[in-house]
Amino acid sequence: MWWPWLVLLAIVALVLCACLAMAVILYKNCQEPFQSAFAALSDTGDGVEVQEVCHGRVFLPAQQSSNLGLVYLPGALVDARAYAPLCRDIANRSGCAVVLLDMPMRMATFGMSRISQAMREVTSVTRWAIGGHSLGGAAAAKFFMERHFCEQ
Repeated sequence: MWWPWLVLLAIVALVLCACLAMAVILYKNCQEPFQSAFAALSDTGDGVEVQEVCHGRVFLPAQQSSNLGLVYLPGALVDARAYAPLCRDIANRSGCAVVLLDMPMRMATFGMSRISQAMREVTSVTRWAIGGHSLGGAAAAKFFMERHFCEQ
């Protein structure tokens, strides 16, 4: 009576192969950011300076009006540079520093340790907010919950 185990093993192998194939297809078909995203990473003359930090970029307004900063995490499989126009606009309108992080394999949940590292590099900010798009928002909530409730 070993054949039911063989059938079960074959089904499990097929499901694993299908999942792996789907992951490869999704990852290989990731789109590059539009040209406007690359333009937002350079000097546009709007008073926002872009600096490199560990694992990302920080958008610093020339007239930083507060000690508040924002860490923004990208959605799953989205190139972080695609959010550059949004982060530049937030920094310009709010007067706050905005950190945009690159995540390993374009998955915010794999780069949680990068958040604290980037926060330490922006010394002009003493109070932080964190957010993101889709999976980035979920990772931001997880980071907040772990940091706020687990360190007490």
